[in-house]
Amino acid sequence: MIKCNYFSIGFLLMFISQICLSFPHDREVWIKDNLEAIVFAMCDKKSYFRQCFLVDDKKCKIVARISISRCMDEYRTLMPKTLEIPFDDEKYRPLIGACSGGQYQARLKNFSKNESICSGEGKWER
Repeated sequence: MIKCNYFSIGFLLMFISQICLSFPHDREVWIKDNLEAIVFAMCDKKSYFRQCFLVDDKKCKIVARISISRCMDEYRTLMPKTLEIPFDDEKYRPLIGACSGGQYQARLKNFSKNESICSGEGKWER
């Protein structure tokens, strides 16, 4: 009869599932793909960035692209050339998102609406 150590089996299964569920992705392709995905999310009509700033869709997308591109450039050097998805995606997307939101707010501070849903630090992170 074989005696099993459940901790070791659990660890092994977790390790195997991570290997099987991740895949390599080129950093530059990831950056290009995520640029548009983040622009789309930031400039949705119901997003904080559209509801709390006096901008139309076109201006939102222009400012968002500039903000996101700057943040992507900032984090590019920290990222490996080949990302392991979804693990690196879960690591870098929130960092770039937070950076981009801050950049967007700073660029459009003179266009911010003075409404209760828009006030306070980090409201866009909800």
